[in-house]
Amino acid sequence: MTTPPPAGPGARLAFEALRQCGPDTRGGRYLRHFWHPVARVDDLAAGQLRKLSVLGAPFTLARFEDGTHTLLDDRCPHRGVPLSLGRVQDGAVRCPYHGWRFGPDGACVDAPGEPASVCAAAGARARPLREAFGLLFAWLGDGPAAAFPYADRVPEGMVVYRMAPIQWPTNFVMRLENTTDFSHLQAAHEYSGLDRFLPAGYRQTYTALARGHRVVLSAEHDPVGVLTEGAL
Repeated sequence: MTTPPPAGPGARLAFEALRQCGPDTRGGRYLRHFWHPVARVDDLAAGQLRKLSVLGAPFTLARFEDGTHTLLDDRCPHRGVPLSLGRVQDGAVRCPYHGWRFGPDGACVDAPGEPASVCAAAGARARPLREAFGLLFAWLGDGPAAAFPYADRVPEGMVVYRMAPIQWPTNFVMRLENTTDFSHLQAAHEYSGLDRFLPAGYRQTYTALARGHRVVLSAEHDPVGVLTEGAL
């Protein structure tokens, strides 16, 4: 699925600049001036790790045995092997190739077969990571991170909307535009729904009203806790 560019030469240039969000693009450099939510706090169990792709770049998200997290560039500085292929071991991320281990700050804490000087000089790049509202936010830009905007926010009095994890096969610009366009639901999804994008067991139905429409999300067993009290 592709996103049609807006009309007009100026709008087209602005759209293309933002749509390309890799590390060496104009849009990517701009977007790296903000904190981005990259995962839910409970996506990983203690001792697990996974690969993330954020703004066109690969990362390794790991949760250590004590429940804390780290986000590392998905590349071992030794031979370039993806750290996401490794495992969590004794409070560090272990590379699957030579067993080098990197702590929460990216520092190399063990390099088997190498002198201590090599271990001290090596390190994986760790990204600033903060927690708020049950989400993990990462700073992916160069230089010092900006002040975390949600440090003093509390969820009391906020409207909480929890959605099941969905992978959308499209550019993020189209997702932002589509998510804020509620008026298309009563036409585009009157019969099609979004069931094929939802985890197994969930259903969405739409009912036309005199003014607007009603969206109902249902599940027999609610496997990811979307329908718990206060979630929607």
